[in-house]
Amino acid sequence: MKVIKWLDEHFEEFILVIFLILISCVTLAQIVARNTPIIPTIPWAEELCRFLWIGTVFLSLPYTI
Repeated sequence: MKVIKWLDEHFEEFILVIFLILISCVTLAQIVARNTPIIPTIPWAEELCRFLWIGTVFLSLPYTI
């Protein structure tokens, strides 16, 4: 019951934190892959980060209003 109450109060913040961690990790992995000749680049990294940023913007709109 406490988990459901916590999710009810903090669901948006939890998802925003997950999105920002994913953006950071994918961007860092793409930078490392781009600068290392052994590791191939990640072709979907830019699109994933773009969609995560869009999701972050839409989830943070209630806080700005």
